[in-house]
Amino acid sequence: MSWCKIKDLILEERPREKLITYGSEFLTDVELLALVLGTGGKKISSLDLARTLIKDYGKLENVLKSDIEKLINYKHIGKAKAVALKAIEQITERHISFEAEPGYQIRSPSDIYRYLSKGQGPRAYLCIVSEFV
Repeated sequence: MSWCKIKDLILEERPREKLITYGSEFLTDVELLALVLGTGGKKISSLDLARTLIKDYGKLENVLKSDIEKLINYKHIGKAKAVALKAIEQITERHISFEAEPGYQIRSPSDIYRYLSKGQGPRAYLCIVSEFV
């Protein structure tokens, strides 16, 4: 695999500068992962390491959900990067989780939408269906 250092990329293609200029929503999963990793390893940039991780695990979600010991033992990852990845996984889970406040009532389709859009997904749908059936 050929590799190049991030500093060898033109400014607009560097993940950090791209995020600052355009916002995080314009970065690919590889670029976002590279930013979290911070560095790659000997003869591998953080972008190439991120690309390899996503290729080996199938998708970013699988990288984040991977067992910490597997991540620690993955070439060029180690403890610090593995811990950072697991922290990102937990931040993501906390951000998308939604705890309905006590007394939250579903009275209309828009209430169902509001509840489901807060990160409950299919599990909440099953609970709602079972309540109304």
